[in-house]
Amino acid sequence: MTAVRYNQIHSVLIVDIGLSTRSGGNWCATPKFNGAGSFFIVGTILFSFSIYLSVSLQIPFLLNLTPVGGITIMLGWLMLAFLALMSLKNKLQ
Repeated sequence: MTAVRYNQIHSVLIVDIGLSTRSGGNWCATPKFNGAGSFFIVGTILFSFSIYLSVSLQIPFLLNLTPVGGITIMLGWLMLAFLALMSLKNKLQ
């Protein structure tokens, strides 16, 4: 259930980042914003799909990739928070 929940939340976030990038916003077109989206894509694949494949194929070794995916997702959130703070700082100036 945890893998499904994380997959649902982050798939919506990945689509939102993709649509924001296509809309042509000022701070959305930066390589850092695209990098945050890439962290979410890679992290979701490593986190959720390592659990899916481990359970379905009975390969417990794949669960070793789950923490790597979680850390990658955290890096995506940190990068997104940093970009939001920088955007807010630029608006206040």
